[in-house]
Amino acid sequence: MKAIRVHEFGGPEVLRLEEVATPKPSSGEVLVRIHAAGVNPYDTYMRAGTYALKPPLPRRDLMPPASLKQLATASKR
Repeated sequence: MKAIRVHEFGGPEVLRLEEVATPKPSSGEVLVRIHAAGVNPYDTYMRAGTYALKPPLPRRDLMPPASLKQLATASKR
């Protein structure tokens, strides 16, 4: 699957489209297919490294769930 990942803090130029392994859901988890995604000001602050907390890198989860239109594609109980 494709993922947008950030390996360093900076402007939009640090965003990288990469091919990564499709995750397999564990017990109690679901896999979702993303049809559309938005970017919020919070996302740009995190990417730039200007937010109060700096997450470890690389980072692929740039968007919080509220920004995503999703469809469950697989689940494991």
